[in-house]
Amino acid sequence: MSRALFDEMRRRMEHFRRSEQKVARFVLRNPDEVIHMRIVDLATEAKVSEPTVVRFCRALGCNGFQDFKLQLAQMLASGSQFAQFSMNDSDSVAEFSHSIFDSTVGTLLSVRDRLDNEALGRAVNALAMANRVEFYGFGASGAVAFDAQHKFFRLQISTSAYADPHMQNMSA
Repeated sequence: MSRALFDEMRRRMEHFRRSEQKVARFVLRNPDEVIHMRIVDLATEAKVSEPTVVRFCRALGCNGFQDFKLQLAQMLASGSQFAQFSMNDSDSVAEFSHSIFDSTVGTLLSVRDRLDNEALGRAVNALAMANRVEFYGFGASGAVAFDAQHKFFRLQISTSAYADPHMQNMSA
C-alpha cells in the first residue's frame, strides 16, 4: 500500500464510524509511535476498544493490526510520504521544480528528525580511527561504493572499493 495507506485513511475518513475516525486521526498524527504500539496501547490512546482498532485495520484492507503495522512501517521506512507528489500537464516548470525541492527537503528533514546522533558519533569515530576503509557494493550499489571511495580518498583516508563479488570475498 505504501503511500496509499495514508491516502486511503484520509479518503475514507468520513465513511469510518466515529470510533474508527479516532483511530485514523491518532495514526495520522503519530505514525512513528503506532508502529511500536500493541493493539491495547493504540486502543487506549485513541480512546476506543480493541475490536474497533481491528475493524479499522480491516476497513483499510489489512488482515489485522499486525498487518496494518507492517504496512505502516514499510511506508515510513521507504520515506514515501515525502517522495511522491502529483503533477499535471498544466503545471509549469517552476511548479514542477518546487515540488521536487519540497519533496527532497521533506525527506531530509525526516532523516534529520530520526537521526540517532550518538550512533552517528560512534560511526564517525570508528571511521576516523580506522587504518583503512573498504566499501563493498553489488550491482548499482557498486557505483555508490566507488563514489564513497573517491570521497574518502580526497579526505586522505586509505580506502578501496569493490563491486565484484570475488574481489569482495578475497579482500574481506
